[in-house]
Formats: sequence, structure tokens, C-alpha cells
Amino acid sequence: MLQTMNPNKALWEKGDFTRIAATMRASGEALVNSLGVRRGLKVLDLGCGDGTTAIPEARLGADVLGVDIAGNLVEAGRRRAAAESLSNCRFEEGDASNLDALATLVAQILKTSSAYSPPPPEGFVSPMTWGVESHVEERFGKAGVPREKISFARDTYLFEFPGTPAAFVAEFRNYYPPTMNAFEAARGNGRQDELQRELEHLFEAQNTAEQRDATRIPATFLRVTVSV
Repeated sequence: MLQTMNPNKALWEKGDFTRIAATMRASGEALVNSLGVRRGLKVLDLGCGDGTTAIPEARLGADVLGVDIAGNLVEAGRRRAAAESLSNCRFEEGDASNLDALATLVAQILKTSSAYSPPPPEGFVSPMTWGVESHVEERFGKAGVPREKISFARDTYLFEFPGTPAAFVAEFRNYYPPTMNAFEAARGNGRQDELQRELEHLFEAQNTAEQRDATRIPATFLRVTVSV
């Protein structure tokens, strides 16, 4: 019997999310610095991508295991850790959804893209559910973590891109899997220009950079802390 690929894995291995992650490095380091990460602490970084927070955690001396569903991102994280000789930072492939918060900007991008895309395949789990407290509690609960061990806080992440909002949209169009899928579907019915305009308007409206040729977009996310 042929096995179908996990739709979540298929999505996030498409394109090159490292191009988007590069715009999030400063906020990743700032977040890690606010957590009190210290030498000897054991850290499990779920949905780690190529190490936006895992790498800074390891630099502070923590013993870090980064887990992501996308094999290409896991390999990219391993290369980054090796380049810095961070033997205390490991990356493994795994699906955090199987424990049975993501940024506001990303939520709006996905909402816009969904209007141009076909329904997701059966078994697909939206990353946005990590921003819903009840979903997070349910996932960790199935893993044996009681509700009183889980706490939530809203925080802000910054996307910082050395180019105009329109150029940043192009990065998402060319490298961010959900947006790539939306444009592929939009081209099929002649709506790609409409989608382009809608995303450019979104990025322009959210941009707080003072320079005309720069993009700086704050995005709210749900910080989840689990005590074990």
C-alpha cells in the first residue's frame, strides 16, 4: 500500500522558509534573552525551523534539542549549529502536532491566502492552532501535562527586512510555502495580480519602518511555558 506524505510535512518542505526566518533573527535572540535561558538548562524547541531561537539558546549554554517537521529546515539548522561549533544544539525531524503561537502577520497572510487556495488536504494541521490556548492545552494534555503546568502570555515578534514591503511580499511569494500555494492556485484562475495587491496592501499597512526602503512589522504571538 502506498503511503501518502504527511500534508504538514509536504507544505513546510516546499520553498525555502530560511529566507523568511532570516528576517526574524533579532527578535528570536531578544525572545531567548527574555526567557532566562542559562548554561546547563535543557531546552526542547518545537517547530524550531532552522534555529531562530534554538541557536541563541545554545549560545547561552543550554542543551538544546530542536524539532521540526520539515527535513530541509532540520538540515539547515544542523548546518548553522555546525558553523558555530555548537555541539550542545541538536536538530531532529518530528511533528509537534502529535503531542496528542504564531505571529499575527502570519495569521493574516494565511487568512488572505486561503481565499485563493483550494481546501487543505485531509490531515493538515494549521500552525495557527498553536496560538489558541485551548488547542495547546489539549495537545499537552494528551501528552500527560496537566493544565496547571501550562501558562500563556502574549508577546511581540518583529519581522525586519532590508527592502520595501512589496519586496518582502516577493520573499513570501517565492519562498513561504502557504503563499507559494496560494499564488499557484491564483494563477490558475487569473487572480494572481489581485492576491499580489492584497498582500502588498497588508504589508504596507503593517509596516512601521521609518525608511522608505525598509520593512519592520510587529506581530503578536502566544508564548507558551510548560513546567515539567
